[in-house]
Amino acid sequence: MNESREGVSQPSIEYVSPSNVNVGIVALKLHGKLVTDDAAGAIVRMQEAISRAGRLRVFFDIAEYDGFELGALWEKLKAAGSLFAGLERVAVIGDQRWAEWWSRLADPITPFVIRHFSVEHAEDARAWITEGLDV
Repeated sequence: MNESREGVSQPSIEYVSPSNVNVGIVALKLHGKLVTDDAAGAIVRMQEAISRAGRLRVFFDIAEYDGFELGALWEKLKAAGSLFAGLERVAVIGDQRWAEWWSRLADPITPFVIRHFSVEHAEDARAWITEGLDV
């Protein structure tokens, strides 16, 4: 959780449209620093979507993402093996240069397709994630 201006904890992950776990889409918007509890919750949600739909497409909006706690990284690494087999497409949306670089590096070595989109092209990412699905 991240602190808001009012001092109230805000989740570091928000679930946004086009999330539809029944057809295998999870859309996440990351805010601030990714914390362990939020990472674990997102992983459970993605695993549930894979169980329902068989394959998963993920829309990651990281425009407001500032990094992660080490515990959150550990949660992601523990789940990577079980999630990788069920992923079909991952859209990474953000203007950070490292995100574009990471997407290009990871795409050929993962069993799923990763594409980077700038914030300006977020609608293209939504179209790509939902392409061919009944949403």
